[in-house]
Amino acid sequence: MTPRISPVESYDSEQAAAAAKAPLRPDGRPLNVFGTLAHRPALMARVNALGGYFVTRGLLDFRARELVILRTAGTARSRYELHHHRPAGERAGLSAAEIAAAEDASLPYEWDAADRAVVDGVDELLTTRTISDDRWAALTAAFDDDRCLEVLILCGFYAMLAGMVNGLGVEPDPTVWDG
Repeated sequence: MTPRISPVESYDSEQAAAAAKAPLRPDGRPLNVFGTLAHRPALMARVNALGGYFVTRGLLDFRARELVILRTAGTARSRYELHHHRPAGERAGLSAAEIAAAEDASLPYEWDAADRAVVDGVDELLTTRTISDDRWAALTAAFDDDRCLEVLILCGFYAMLAGMVNGLGVEPDPTVWDG
């Protein structure tokens, strides 16, 4: 699919200022998602700030964070996010079988209780836009309230990103960001 809105090629001063805070590819250009968002620099800055928060100040450990992202991206069939987060999942300690099962809920996998709470919570939130008392109990058995809140917000953030990159046809970057 050809991108519906191509990443900015030549940045004006406002776009360059916003892009300076975005994750970069090895060639020094912002990742395509941020290059596309650079058409709206103020919006790009806010999306980047929230996404960056999860990496730099988030409470979920790397493994749980990537599990949320992979399940959300897989459910949304987001080629862009899966391309970038499969390697991150590996670095976070997820096995190839876990990554595959996170991406595809139809694959059988015996998750431990905490991972099961995450994938089931994400599934329910994406399906019903809420969390039942039973799912909440499973999440709170695995995480404190702050981390449970982060699971929900992280899922929503990546569902939003997946909708944007899917809807615009944002191409995966030629190399994967290590963030």
